[in-house]
Amino acid sequence: DAPDNSAIDDRCSGMELAFRGDPDVQYKGQIEVPRDDDDQYIAIVESALGTNTSWSEVGLLLAGQLHSDPARVLLGDHPEATMGIFDVNDAIFASLDDNELAFAIDQQPYLQGYLPVALLVYNAYSKERLANEYIESGPAFVTMSPSESEAACARNDFKICEIPDDDQ
Repeated sequence: DAPDNSAIDDRCSGMELAFRGDPDVQYKGQIEVPRDDDDQYIAIVESALGTNTSWSEVGLLLAGQLHSDPARVLLGDHPEATMGIFDVNDAIFASLDDNELAFAIDQQPYLQGYLPVALLVYNAYSKERLANEYIESGPAFVTMSPSESEAACARNDFKICEIPDDDQ
């Protein structure tokens, strides 16, 4: 699906390493699938897993939101499988709420992509730094939709975000 995409290769290698020490888990590897043909997508995944597969023992981790539509069709055929996905958007949140997806991994592109650049520019311009150099910006494990205010904040690229009132 994405040859020469080191990010996907790194994700799959990380999953393999995570499961390697568990004798109850069999890692089947990265399955290359087309984005534009749901029937072929399903056939390739089913073929890779084999005909004697107990789908209640299958966990699929999708590489990104481009896979959510054909994977939703696959999950309709095999609802006992567990499925997670990298990335988040409104359609993925709806799939979480409908229990189609077990989880999503929000890579927090604002925190990991934009914010470091803005802080470096600020440092270069002002010669000042934040007192705390460490900003926790790793990926977030998501199992349900965000609140409406959190969703609005994300849709607006974090330009205007409601500050939670901790006194209530």
